[in-house]
Amino acid sequence: MCIVACFAAPYRAICLGVGTGPVEVERSNRLLSVRLAFGVDTAGHLVAVPSATRRELTTLGFLPDGLTVSTPSCAPVTLGWDSYGQVATGLEYPPLPARHDGWGLAEWFSYRGLYGVRIQVSGRFEDATSGIYSATSSLWRRLNAGLGSDYLGRPLPVVTKNQTRFDDVGKERCLLEALCEVLHDMPELRQRLDDSHRVRRLAGDIDARRPKILFGRFDISGDAVDIHVALVRLGYTYPYTRPLTASLLPTVAEVTDQVVAVLAGNPYRSARTVDREQVERIVRRDFIDVEPWPFGALVDA
Repeated sequence: MCIVACFAAPYRAICLGVGTGPVEVERSNRLLSVRLAFGVDTAGHLVAVPSATRRELTTLGFLPDGLTVSTPSCAPVTLGWDSYGQVATGLEYPPLPARHDGWGLAEWFSYRGLYGVRIQVSGRFEDATSGIYSATSSLWRRLNAGLGSDYLGRPLPVVTKNQTRFDDVGKERCLLEALCEVLHDMPELRQRLDDSHRVRRLAGDIDARRPKILFGRFDISGDAVDIHVALVRLGYTYPYTRPLTASLLPTVAEVTDQVVAVLAGNPYRSARTVDREQVERIVRRDFIDVEPWPFGALVDA
């Protein structure tokens, strides 16, 4: 699940009606000074390369065994997919050991109002990436490393100079999080990262389209709440905030029929009618018409 903070700013939110579904937020990229370019390396693997800065940043590679982190001056180090999301924080209870083996994605903040993305490593991954940490460190980055974070371990900066607020850099962080979570949760997809044809399609799709950030939309009207509760009860939710591919979605009529049946069978709604048009509208807006992640080349059979 991707949660992005939102500060008062000239955002443009696309919000059609009121409900508990997602809201897309968009902002111009004109202030974006560092971004990731997705492509294919000489071995045919997916890579995410940050644009050039004075100080080195971390390049990411997606291999069946795990995510590789590297810099122009440091050889790649593999962070296993099974260890994703296992970074300890100072707020855990019961607490994980400070040297727990794991890695994850986190925001990068700075005192100068710049935002970005980092890989946080701990335990044996902290030791293995010590050269990368040294290559990507500066006095200023070390001062900013702990800002706004409770993670233990070391940060490996990927993007550090995004001058927009959270939405532009949030697109890249949310996309990276979703991709890493999918590869962590679905081991059967990992070998497809060795398929150069799939990888080229995947890199092109990701680099061409970064979906907007989705925020939750909340509604206090009883019918809309009941419709969303029915969607959750039926399992029509997105664990990765968006569908992974449009080809796996059911039809609007199928979902609407099931939601209407659940509402009709609710004993607490015995005196209320079911507005099928409202049900279909919410099903379309908050489930069927949600833009999928550009991962079709990876997840489609």
